[in-house]
Amino acid sequence: MTRIDNEKFGDLIRRLRREKHMTQKELAQKLFVSDKTVSKWERGAGMPGITLLLPLAEALGVTVTELLKGERIADSQTLKPEEVDRLLSGPLKRSAQETQSWKGRLWKLLYGVGALSAAAELFLLFRCGLPWEQLKELMKITAMMLLFGVWLCFLIPRQLPPYYDQNKIDYFTQGPFRIHMPGLSFSNRNWFYISRVLRIFLLAVLVLYPLACCILFFSGGADLWDLLSPILLTAALAGMAASAYAAARKHR
Repeated sequence: MTRIDNEKFGDLIRRLRREKHMTQKELAQKLFVSDKTVSKWERGAGMPGITLLLPLAEALGVTVTELLKGERIADSQTLKPEEVDRLLSGPLKRSAQETQSWKGRLWKLLYGVGALSAAAELFLLFRCGLPWEQLKELMKITAMMLLFGVWLCFLIPRQLPPYYDQNKIDYFTQGPFRIHMPGLSFSNRNWFYISRVLRIFLLAVLVLYPLACCILFFSGGADLWDLLSPILLTAALAGMAASAYAAARKHR
């Protein structure tokens, strides 16, 4: 089986770089990475991401296939399509894993920012004299959104089990959490988009709902709060559901 040999890959980079009379720092500047990264590649301790393969090949005057194979390929020599696929599958898989990892960290960071913002808003409302009855109601709703947010941003799987692609299933359950969308079928074609919409809406509501309720109370008092705060929450949840439905239908 054709696989990428990290040591051969690194040796080729080092040899080609020296043939072009470039230092590690000069090559790094062409690729907008650090010289330590280039050194890591040359030692066989790491591989560049898929997006760096073409710029690296161009900087060294070789093809991407030659880079991945770790040796020059004669003009008369051709690789079979399956060999090229095997060479490329490793970097593609690593690139996808790195992208997923980065996105996962981003959602966790955004959740942390949203949770801190919501806590700060509740504290300010308390300091500004919001009555305990309204504050308690707001704290309950915020706590529910925080709990649901932990699931969406930390625990929810990136992919559904294969049987979701083979059957029409309109719900997903994980422990105490459940999403049920009648009339739709969950699959790995639309799951990414559904979960992304739910995260975006939940984090937005987490930050904006306490602020909107604060404006209601200090503008019209408890009567306006009692009248409009349930409508605001219902509208936010309806918008979340409608957006999730739209995303699911578009990518089903």
